[in-house]
Order: sequence, then structure tokens, then C-alpha cells
Amino acid sequence: MPDRWTRKLTELLSSHRPSEAMPSKRLSALVIGSGLPPGWADSINALCQIRTVGDPEEALEVLRFEDYDLILVPIEGLARRPLDVVAAIRAYRATPIFVVGTLQHADLLAEALRAGADDYLPADRPTSEVLLLLEHALARCGLVRRPGEAAVVQRDFLTGLVTVEGFQQAYRRALARRRQFGERLGLIRVDLLNLGGIYAAYGAEVGDRAVQEVARILRERVRRTDPVARLGQDQFAVLLLGATRERVAWAADQISQALRDLHFSEHPDLRIPFRVGWSMPEGEEDPLEAAEGSLRQAV
Repeated sequence: MPDRWTRKLTELLSSHRPSEAMPSKRLSALVIGSGLPPGWADSINALCQIRTVGDPEEALEVLRFEDYDLILVPIEGLARRPLDVVAAIRAYRATPIFVVGTLQHADLLAEALRAGADDYLPADRPTSEVLLLLEHALARCGLVRRPGEAAVVQRDFLTGLVTVEGFQQAYRRALARRRQFGERLGLIRVDLLNLGGIYAAYGAEVGDRAVQEVARILRERVRRTDPVARLGQDQFAVLLLGATRERVAWAADQISQALRDLHFSEHPDLRIPFRVGWSMPEGEEDPLEAAEGSLRQAV
């Protein structure tokens, strides 16, 4: 930005008194990473009740159960790529996300914005300016989001996995990044072949537990940043964001092996027949369609 525009922006910002326009109710904010930039704490604490979680994977677990008005992701010292963190949050939450960094982090900031972050806050600007930018960004989020849009992507009540609606949202965003920026996208599909028979033979309690065990296996064989969804009563899917072909094949093999080894001590004869398909297509081929084709060919 030319110097004259920088000066003009600084003049406009310095004449604004954030305390007059800030909400009277303190917002709740989750900070993911090593913490806020030096000098921000007092001003941001006046606006937000802050919880800081250093480990991004732990923060994802927190977001499964806790609601926040906004999420701040400082890039400096972050243990994972901002792209991965933001994409993982967006699989579960529509909460406003703001990445924090300087122009030295321009590439990482751009990646995070493409992954679904709402805006970025400049870490090297005075806090009075940052508060104004944050206020305007939050107001813009309120205008952009549809009225009544939930901050929480719906979760399947039995398994805690993402619902088909949440999966569709994450899938559309991942496809857009793949087409526009060439980011890799793998997909694993799992079908249970006789779930209705299991419910009929063993009852609802055992059938529900079987579904929960399958969900547990899927979650434990992929990264916490990979969205795992229950698409139907006996259908599941995993998005592997930025994964290599080898990683997708390995994860599908691990899932298959774990499902073959699944046993129930109180019902030693119970087995869950299944099929697993996966895809890592090149070009314009749709990953979900390719995974469905692989699933049909699976034995």
C-alpha cells in the first residue's frame, strides 16, 4: 500500500475510539497457538474472555464441545500450518476465524484465508487499530452469514461425527481449493453391508455400539484435522486434506485392517461386513465419484 494511503488509514483509525462502538457484552474467544502478540492482551481482554490452547489438535477437541464467539489463530509459533487448522475448524464450525500475522507471513495468511478464515489481523499494528479492524470484521461476518446460520456444524447424535450436511460444506470448500490452487484432496468411503441384520439379530443397543466402534476406528486412523462424516445409517466418509496418495492408501488399509479385527467380547460371533474405497484423482475427476467407484469394486 502506498505511504500516503497508509498515513490516511492511520489518521482515520487514530480518530476512532473503539470503546464507544464495541459490544457491551464481552465476547468469548479461543486463541489457538502460542498466544496473542505482545501488547495485545489488555486491550483484547477488555473485549473478549479469552481461552488459549497451544496445541492445535487439542483446540480441535475443545471445539467439539465448547462454543466461542470468535477464534484467533496467531501464525507465529503455530505448530501446524494455518491452512490445516482453519480447514479442520471449518469442517465443524461456522464461527468467525481470524488469523493473526504480519506481511512476513503473507503466503501463510493467504492459505488460511483460502481455507475459510474470515479475515486477518495485522500483528504489528497498534491495538487501537486492531480493535477497530476486529470490530468491522465481526460486523462483516454478521452480514455475510445467512440469518439463523448455526455456528456449529451439526453432528451425528450417535457417533459425534460430522453429518452429511457438514460433510457437503467441507467437501465443497475442499473442491474449490483443489480446482483453484491445486491442493491435494483424498477421500475414503466406508459402507457397512449388514447393519440392518445386526440390529435385527442383536438388538438396538448392540447395533448402536457397532456403529460407534466403526466411528472410533475412523477417527483414530486419520488425523484430527481430517473431517470424518456419517453420511447415512451405514455410510461413512473421510476427507484427507493435503494428503499424498500414499497417505490416503495407507489410511484406507489401516481402516480395513481395524474393521476386520473388530470383536465384541459379549458377542464373539459378531462380525461387521464392510467395504472400503478410496480415491486420490488427478485432473478434473471428482474425488467422491472416484471413491464410490472404488467402493463398488471392493470385495
